[in-house]
Amino acid sequence: GTSAANLEVDTVDFGASGSNDNADYDIDFSSYLGSAYYAPDDASFVCNNYRCGDDADGDGDASNDEEECAVGDLSTATHYDFFEDVVWGSVFLADTSATLESFDAYMSADSNCSMDWYVFSSSSTLTSSTTMTWTVEWAMHNQSTSGTSGAWMNSGHIGLPVESGMYYSLAYVSDCSSYAYNVGPYYSSNSGIVDGGFGENVGFIYNTTNWADKSEGDSFSRYTYYSSTEFLTRAHVTDLDAPSAGVCP
Repeated sequence: GTSAANLEVDTVDFGASGSNDNADYDIDFSSYLGSAYYAPDDASFVCNNYRCGDDADGDGDASNDEEECAVGDLSTATHYDFFEDVVWGSVFLADTSATLESFDAYMSADSNCSMDWYVFSSSSTLTSSTTMTWTVEWAMHNQSTSGTSGAWMNSGHIGLPVESGMYYSLAYVSDCSSYAYNVGPYYSSNSGIVDGGFGENVGFIYNTTNWADKSEGDSFSRYTYYSSTEFLTRAHVTDLDAPSAGVCP
């Protein structure tokens, strides 16, 4: 960590403790109230505004170097309408050590509802209709919504580094003042757009029963996994070891 307002790193080896090997994926840099990152060998990047980036655009501002990677096809999307306290979550299999800065979900929402946003993780092997064990990696509760029949809504800042080989669910649940109001996501099937920038979208989890607010570190194993549908999701991703072509497909 650093207390400086700005940090520039030029060709630094962020190897593991006692070696020059980054294979253990120790966190290399984290900023106060910001994001945490894994950094490659011979890394060059800038950090400011509580964020880090590879500064590919050369403007010296790390906060705008994330990439927005969309999953699903909005032009052929279908509305999935359910009432309050329903959990939805796109599931990704991470294939990199990138940082998930935030994510968007496309949904309808009533202004009498608020949203809880989550990132869950699991090491389970997925098969169709399998109930998985999840850990809450990040949570943000009671975020306001505006009435809309369809719009992108944002989780707020996350800053979570993911681990390759782990499953992550970018999830959200509505909390409405009564059953007269509802929030519903949009989904598409076989859209062909399945790479979220930090891994492949491999399905979704969904549950309607007995939801209660959860905090970071909580574990649960109640939600059934489905593999056939992509909920419209946009992951905002920073990868300090990204290829020159970027992280999005």
